[in-house]
Amino acid sequence: MPAIQVSFVIIEFHCPELVRECVQTIRGHAANLVHEITVSSNSEYDEPQKMTITRAFPGVKWLFNAKNGGFAYAMNRGLEACSGEAAVLVNPDARFIGPIMPALGYLLTHEEVAILGPQIIDKAGNIQDSCRRFMTPLTLFSRLLKRFFLRKDVLLAGYFDYNRIQPVDWVIGACMMLRKPYIDQAGLLDEKYFFYVEDMDICFRAWCSGRQVHYIPEWKVEYKGSRKSTVFFIKKNLINHMSLIHLRSYLRFLFKYSFYFYRRF
Repeated sequence: MPAIQVSFVIIEFHCPELVRECVQTIRGHAANLVHEITVSSNSEYDEPQKMTITRAFPGVKWLFNAKNGGFAYAMNRGLEACSGEAAVLVNPDARFIGPIMPALGYLLTHEEVAILGPQIIDKAGNIQDSCRRFMTPLTLFSRLLKRFFLRKDVLLAGYFDYNRIQPVDWVIGACMMLRKPYIDQAGLLDEKYFFYVEDMDICFRAWCSGRQVHYIPEWKVEYKGSRKSTVFFIKKNLINHMSLIHLRSYLRFLFKYSFYFYRRF
């Protein structure tokens, strides 16, 4: 049997139908690749539910986690089960709309790259702000103010060319491709983040280790995040539970890498 080229890991939380649609788009655009698909579920289903779900997804490996340990926890269980040269972490509501081979080929031929992010668009074709600079407290505050006054959940960077392959600070975890040998060497996602910022964290670690994070617009994915941590702030001037989780994760990131941020001020 040929070696697995790319492993797809989909996180799941009570949304098997979203997973089904995601799997269909993976199979449609990875048919020329030797691939495997793993779903890492934090749903805590009972045994009859597990049996029903696994029967409904032939050819897909389901991992039913013992608890809802958060995004990094679920993705790590999937990464541990991967055998491909590269691993693609993807949200269940993301849809692949173009070939995956160009991204895989790019990653495998650029040894300096550990993590790769696609161009993400919404259903209307609008480019999303899926790659960003590392956030200092000042840039975070500025971003929140812009979202508040402009009433916009997507803020494209004027300095960034979204149609060119290039190094970026970090890419969002809704869809990212990881060089599996790098992850085996450098470690998995930090499970102390329950939700949010774990994507920025792993990209920061890649840069600290001498590897790079790149953005490749030839790889296209359709996704529109719910942005639950900011939408209430933008539309209703309120902070909700998800906002507090996001803030707690960001503060953890600041303390973890304080040596870097102290130099920025």
